[in-house]
Amino acid sequence: MAITVLSKTDSVVRALAKNLTAEDQISIALAIRGYEANRRAPVANSKTRGLIRGGGRKPWRQKGTGRARAGSIRSPLWRGGGTTFGPTNERNFKVSFSSKFKTKALAVALAEQANNSAIYSIDKWPETGKTKELIEILKGNDLPQRLLLVIERSNEQLNRAVRNVSGLELRTAANVSIADVAIADGIVADKASLDILVERAEGKFTAKALPKKGK
Repeated sequence: MAITVLSKTDSVVRALAKNLTAEDQISIALAIRGYEANRRAPVANSKTRGLIRGGGRKPWRQKGTGRARAGSIRSPLWRGGGTTFGPTNERNFKVSFSSKFKTKALAVALAEQANNSAIYSIDKWPETGKTKELIEILKGNDLPQRLLLVIERSNEQLNRAVRNVSGLELRTAANVSIADVAIADGIVADKASLDILVERAEGKFTAKALPKKGK
């Protein structure tokens, strides 16, 4: 199973290659920031006075005691009371980008990998599902340690071989994120997957374009 480095004269790399500018680098940074923000789960959740059990009865009458007025023992002013302006799990950190922006950012991320000669083409993926065989192929070709493996469609055998190896990420070409491409030290993909990546970078890819399984 030969793995070759795609040179800058290769047709696939040539379709991606471009001169990077400061503006392009900013688009990658924004895309990664949005990716991380969308993964964020608002775990911190404090209880307001209405969420704490008890406090339904007025502690003492309104007048005549000499004490300050109080309506509930769960007031934020009291020990054991609710929290004022605390964090809640209803916070929304989601960031959305236009399709045009995501297409451009993916093109820039792929172009940078291409300019660094970090895109590798593999003829055929191992079908045994054995981690040892996959590692031997990657090490035999002296590839970087942090790799993004891109396949055309979901492959349980390959997923089994990859999942317990640190530094390897397996993605389908249609679902590769900009962060996946930008963070990886290298990208290994078969020809069909590379074609899909190029189509996505050019804004021409649609999910309907994927061939049906078995064809």
